[in-house]
Amino acid sequence: IAYFGLVARADGTLADGGSGAWTSATMTNVINTAHARGVRVVPVIQMFAWDGNYAPMRQVLTSATYRARLVSAIVATVQARRADGVNIDFEPVPTDLRAAFTAFVREVKAALVRTGVGSYLTVDTMAGAASWATGYDVVGLTASGAADALMVMAYDFHWSGSARAGGVAPEESPY
Repeated sequence: IAYFGLVARADGTLADGGSGAWTSATMTNVINTAHARGVRVVPVIQMFAWDGNYAPMRQVLTSATYRARLVSAIVATVQARRADGVNIDFEPVPTDLRAAFTAFVREVKAALVRTGVGSYLTVDTMAGAASWATGYDVVGLTASGAADALMVMAYDFHWSGSARAGGVAPEESPY
């Protein structure tokens, strides 16, 4: 179960995008029931820049202080809610932040492991990470000490602005 979501802010703090649902009694029941059935529960840490404003993402990923604060906040929320890890959903990551994003993912993984809390870490990428969305270092994100898995969001093959019509998530694709 991936709780969507907790919003990463430019200063490294987290906000509950679900208006407090993550810390609610209802969510506690969901977590307890899921764990009783062997199901993992992770919060999704989201930061979106679809409006073209990369300043907040740039600030948190390039500042050692803000990045460390965000890593600590993620570890604290995983620990406080007895989550099994975390899902990182930063999109889209611009090419010039590729290395910083990969380093951030590695820092989150190391902190989760070091503190002994749920360390299952997944990272969302667009299907275009194999071709045009070059901000995602697929090899680096899945190397030892980084993410356990990638969640490929395959909705970006075609859209209203595409040069040719096609399915948004086709079964077969050259990508």
